[in-house]
Amino acid sequence: MKSLEVPLLAYQERLQIRSEGGQKQIFDPVRRKWLLLQAEEWLRQLWIQYLKTEKAYPFSKMQVEKGLAVYGQKRRTDLLLFDKNTQPLVLFELKAPSQSLNAVVLDQIMRYNSSLQMPYLIISNGRQNYGFVWNPKLKEYEVLGEIPFYAEI
Repeated sequence: MKSLEVPLLAYQERLQIRSEGGQKQIFDPVRRKWLLLQAEEWLRQLWIQYLKTEKAYPFSKMQVEKGLAVYGQKRRTDLLLFDKNTQPLVLFELKAPSQSLNAVVLDQIMRYNSSLQMPYLIISNGRQNYGFVWNPKLKEYEVLGEIPFYAEI
């Protein structure tokens, strides 16, 4: 499967990190608050910076940790992008860099998407990034070559 070429590490300098009470924290510009610095949060913030800087998605069209019900169980999405009409567009499933992207991760994002019906899906652990786009004619997801710019949607 072809991976998305996303230079996430190039956005490390844009991250705001501080030490508070002996713990490292990272600033989330979408939620406008400081959070405990963990591997998945670090990756989420790299994606947010990439999407804002390279693809011109405004923070107002991003949502982090949205609650949803999946087969009666409460879950949270890692990152959502919305289009200009505030319709759900891209669903992200982010994993720590130490975690591999496998069929379990793909199944997880597909389950989450069963209630959201997003046309774009992205799975990432920072080392590997894969994208999928819905093809309505074939009624299946195809491999995504590149994340669309905000102006193109």
